[in-house]
Amino acid sequence: MNIGDAVGAAGKENRYAKEPEPSGFLGDKLLSGMPLRSICTLKSTLKSFRDFAGADTQCSKITPTLIKQWLAHPDHGGKLQNVTKDRNVTRVQNLCNWLIRQDVLKENPTAKLEPFNLDAFDPYVLTVEECSQILKLCRTDHFEILPLLVLNLFCGIRPSECRRLNSSKGRMGNFNWEDNEVVLQAKKTKTKMRRFVEMSENCLAWLNLQELNLPIANSAHKWNGFLKDAKKLLGYEKWPHDCLRHSFCSYGLRNTENAGKVALQAGNTEQVLFEHYLKLVSKSDAKQFWNIFPENLAA
Repeated sequence: MNIGDAVGAAGKENRYAKEPEPSGFLGDKLLSGMPLRSICTLKSTLKSFRDFAGADTQCSKITPTLIKQWLAHPDHGGKLQNVTKDRNVTRVQNLCNWLIRQDVLKENPTAKLEPFNLDAFDPYVLTVEECSQILKLCRTDHFEILPLLVLNLFCGIRPSECRRLNSSKGRMGNFNWEDNEVVLQAKKTKTKMRRFVEMSENCLAWLNLQELNLPIANSAHKWNGFLKDAKKLLGYEKWPHDCLRHSFCSYGLRNTENAGKVALQAGNTEQVLFEHYLKLVSKSDAKQFWNIFPENLAA
């Protein structure tokens, strides 16, 4: 089998795409039910590797040296950070594991690579003032997606999970207003595990500013527009990765001092909470964070 056939295709992403029918590794991932967003990321990485190695190259020619040359090439991986290179190697590793299951390879060449030296995880937490500023910005200039910001910031729900939430009543809905909880079905979470997230008093106050109507059409594009303005407002060249969720975890852990509860709501483990979020903020700041109400911010 050559590398081109092994990588295969995931079919059309939309009616305008010119892609062949699903085949190979990507086709099997589509069949297994992998989310389209994840398939797009996987496809981008593996097509980069395929184009570098040559689509007609036999899979038996995939060696640690070939993978390292791909990672070092300036047009493919040379300018990437180690954490991204590590993720890309994992995707090639998954491809090679698939080839082993197809009886094409006997061993995985990625196993012979040296592990990347990754920087320690240092979560970026927004200050209480920064949180107040972006909430005010969203209320005035991006009002439609304010619920997404509020649920991300005060509930720790991932942006991708927020976009899947449904405010309708019944089995498809995600809001239990009697218990003031967001109920996330397993299929709507990143970890594929059902979880419940308590809505704080200030979270409810912000949600009550408008009639909740989720999901929001074209929400990803609208969310990116908000982040662009928020980045400019706070003076960041690049929006700190997952800073809204990190802020929830940090202020939540400091306020409740209950790692189990915060971990359960965030979809993490207690170990992750203690390792990454313990005492990143002060108790007084945590108290202020959970008292950011709409009426406390000038319109």
